[in-house]
Amino acid sequence: MNKQHSIGLRGVAGVLPPLTLTLEELEKERLLLSEPEALSELGFERAHIADSTHDIAWLSSEAAKRAIEDA
Repeated sequence: MNKQHSIGLRGVAGVLPPLTLTLEELEKERLLLSEPEALSELGFERAHIADSTHDIAWLSSEAAKRAIEDA
């Protein structure tokens, strides 16, 4: 492989928003398409929810910072 045209990853990171809601809270907010009981049977308990502070820009920036720190 020609090294001029290759890319390497030295650090990897993933980030989730800090706010979490239970299945019951998600249902109350009308954020579920499935029944909470069905999701619970599949092992789901909570979901991470983005907000105005922890939006896609924050998530991508934070993941990039952490990936650089991991490198």
